[in-house]
Amino acid sequence: MVASATGPLGENLMTRAVSRTVLRTHRRPLCWFSDGWHGYAAILHRAYRQPQSRQGKTGRRKLVVPDTVSLTQTVKHRDEHGRLLSVAIRMARWEQARDPPGPCTWSDFMERCVIG
Repeated sequence: MVASATGPLGENLMTRAVSRTVLRTHRRPLCWFSDGWHGYAAILHRAYRQPQSRQGKTGRRKLVVPDTVSLTQTVKHRDEHGRLLSVAIRMARWEQARDPPGPCTWSDFMERCVIG
């Protein structure tokens, strides 16, 4: 574990934990894994976005997330009694579509499928 934050679960708590992790890892690219909470992608996007290189265009540069940062979410689907029906694993997308996913995300996903 690189960083943690305590408090009521919500966007402020997650933002603090992600900010601390980004600081402690010196903005190195990481593979992030989380539950299916919708706010993670936006928080990571704000933390890792960088100006896109200019390609002959004028004006403000677009802020994009590097291809080396990935977010894989595990979402559990339950019935009305709380019993687990299925588990979906999905890769969050930034502005640009990235296929195939980064190597660390894919190998970790495959290990969970093979071992789990």
